[in-house]
Amino acid sequence: MLPQKILNVVKLSRNNILLSQQCYLPLSTSALLKSTKEGDGRVKYDPKKLKEEEELYGMKLNKDKSVTTDDYVTENNVRRPFFVVDIDTFKFLHSDFEFTPDGIKKYVSNKYNDSQRDQQLVKMERVAVFGSDIAAAYFVLYEEGKIKFKHSEEWIGINKNEDDLLPNYFDSTYILTELDMNDVVLRYEGLTNFTNCPRITRASFQRSPYFDEWFADRLTHLMPNLQYLDLSDCPKFNERGLEAFYKLSNLKTLIVTNNNMSAAFELTCMMLEDIIPGLTIKILEPKKKEEGVKKNNVN
Repeated sequence: MLPQKILNVVKLSRNNILLSQQCYLPLSTSALLKSTKEGDGRVKYDPKKLKEEEELYGMKLNKDKSVTTDDYVTENNVRRPFFVVDIDTFKFLHSDFEFTPDGIKKYVSNKYNDSQRDQQLVKMERVAVFGSDIAAAYFVLYEEGKIKFKHSEEWIGINKNEDDLLPNYFDSTYILTELDMNDVVLRYEGLTNFTNCPRITRASFQRSPYFDEWFADRLTHLMPNLQYLDLSDCPKFNERGLEAFYKLSNLKTLIVTNNNMSAAFELTCMMLEDIIPGLTIKILEPKKKEEGVKKNNVN
């Protein structure tokens, strides 16, 4: 069996949590802290319990809520840790990071995806200035999509100067009704930009790489008046996503791709047409990928 002193040190290490860049706070059951006054929320060390802990663990506990050893330095009569680790570094060192080429590539990819999700989150200050419809239009143009407003036949795209075509203030006459986000890498978090835009009637998300059943369910809440929806060549879309569209009672045209060539997908489309009156679903076959390189004919 391990000596009692080692077991005590292990016990102390298991009862510590990292608070900030400086120190650790012991969380043992011996109740080192007690209230100075009832209801004031402030705490301090009990000197008697502090001394008992020092004798028990063979270590010195500071009044600045840190655990120190003889290797720690002293500055202005205040003992501080010799080595300081901030919370982000602490999380990184305790993560499942692999110091291999594949591990580094995976870490960089995850960081990039996180930054893209944060970038596509709705900007509430933009909504407060422009309103929901114009703010959503700016988001679509920033992601290189196209939009169309009510009573307008002209598509507004990234190839035009949106500063001249969109107002820089709130205007209730600008009502977003159609959007074209083909080939746009739209994240799930990006859908929050269409909050309070229920008058969108036509939407196209062709070749959207992340559009799946979660997207479909969120879309039915954000755009309940859709009449035309194009989800062709979305690799992650399946029959589970189709099941969410029963809520779109005004839907007239739906274009989808049966990526897995499954009978369940076609059966779900037939059931959806029975549930929604006047709905027509166009099922496309997945495009075949070119295998290999074409060889030149040798005469």
